[in-house]
Formats: sequence, structure tokens, C-alpha cells
Amino acid sequence: MMGRNNQADKVSPPEQSRRTSGWIHFGLAAGLLLVAAVVWNIVLIGKYFAKKPVPPPPHAQFEEHRLTNFPKRIGQYVLAGDGELFEKRDGLPDGLLIEREENLETLGTLKNDWNWYYMAVYRDTHAAPGSSGRYIRLDITYYTGLLEAVPHVGERCIVAGGGTIIHGQSKPIRVRLDALPAAWKKWRDIEVYRTTYEIRRRDSSVTRASQYHIFGVNGKPICDWMKVRWDIGSLSLKYCYFAKIQIAVRAPESDVEKNDTICRKFIEQVLPEVLRFLASADDVKKMEDRD
Repeated sequence: MMGRNNQADKVSPPEQSRRTSGWIHFGLAAGLLLVAAVVWNIVLIGKYFAKKPVPPPPHAQFEEHRLTNFPKRIGQYVLAGDGELFEKRDGLPDGLLIEREENLETLGTLKNDWNWYYMAVYRDTHAAPGSSGRYIRLDITYYTGLLEAVPHVGERCIVAGGGTIIHGQSKPIRVRLDALPAAWKKWRDIEVYRTTYEIRRRDSSVTRASQYHIFGVNGKPICDWMKVRWDIGSLSLKYCYFAKIQIAVRAPESDVEKNDTICRKFIEQVLPEVLRFLASADDVKKMEDRD
């Protein structure tokens, strides 16, 4: 019985040849369709997804993609001075952070002449020496002329650095910015995303900390990086930029609520200054209308 079934299941040489030829033709056709799809997608992406760049406001000044005229004092916060954070003095404020070219290449900053960054550490003049809120880091990165962009956010960078995200404590927090001009009214009540995480040290001790970020996309506030990616890919947009504003205390603070209080106060005073160096939603709309 088994021998007869095996014999019946065999395919004669001519039949087998025809089937093999059919699969070859199918594979060639599928390959051609795949190549055509890739080429077509490249054309579509280049034509519809590529965005025209949005220049920063005229008063913004740059040196090798670094914003150079951001305020050194904002309310109760002042840029950390020379010798304040590091023993070695070099004549420059310790709080002024200058990225190497290879880092800017990795961050994508060099892809457009109007891309810029500003990274600095500020001292809270009202905070006690040695307290976790004494020094706060501010990172601003601005990207425009986008074809495709994936924002660098804590959820990705912390994990890549060996940290563990505490998902139950990572969520948006509300921040109010009352004294803003009408062009920035959408920023008067915003959500800033808090990423809480843990880092295990070499001595097996665990440090818990939180950092905060928000994006400005064509003048609108967004805290979800996935929504940023979705919005900048919209076919209806001709001009596009996004800026990421990230804040963290320099000395890790494990108390999430205390960390919130420290950084919320910093955001309330500093973010209005950041917005002065971004194009508003009205500015981008005017560019769209002129085009």
C-alpha cells in the first residue's frame, strides 16, 4: 500500500520540468515587481515626503550648528561658570556643552545647514548647594528639511545605554506657561513626557532618575515621539521642522514627585525663551501660503 502511494505521488519528468519553469517565471516576475515597488517608493518619498526647510528666526546666531546667543541667565537660573562643575579651567563656562563633529553626524545635525543644537547646564540660584535641583541640564536640537527622521528620545537612548525604563512611572505631566504671546497660545497648557529609568552600576547598585522632553513641530507642542514621526510624514506638509527640548537634573533624583517639581519650575521659566528661537505655527503657515 505504501509503495503504491509513493509511486502515485511521483511527478513525471516533463510535468516536473513544467512546474520548475513556472516557479522560475513566477520568481522573476516577483523580483521585477519588487524592484519596481522599491523604485516607485523612492520616487514617492522623494516627491511627497521630503519637506522644505524652515529657517530659524533671524535673530538666532550660530557657530558650527551650535546656537550661540541663548540667554546665560533666565530668571533664577544661570549658566554654570568656569570651574564650577570641573576642576580644570579653560576660560569657558562649564555649563556650555559643545558637541564633537562625529556626535553631530550621529545625531543628524549636519544634514541641513539650518539644523542646530544648544546643550547647557544651568544652576538654580535658589537651590541649596549639594541638592539634586542645584544643576539642571537643557538640551535643544532643531531639525528641518526632513526626508525621514526618528527622534532621539529617552525610551530608546536609555535602553541603548544599558538602562531599564520604568514604564509605570513614565508618562506625560502637565505644565502651564501663562505669559506667552498669542502666536504660542497652544503652549500655555502642555504635556511634557517624563521618562523614569534605572541604571545598574558596576558595584551592582541601582540608580533611579527621570528626564523630560517635549517637541515643537511646526510651532505645535507634541510630547509623543510617534506622533511627531506621523505628523512630519503628512503628505499635506510642504515645510517642516521639529525641535526636541529635553530637561534633566544633573544629580539623579529618585523621588519622582520631587523631580517633577524641580524640572517643572525650570521648564516654566526656560521654555518661553526656547520658543523665541523657533518658528511659530503662523510663521510656517505663511510659508505654506506663499508657496
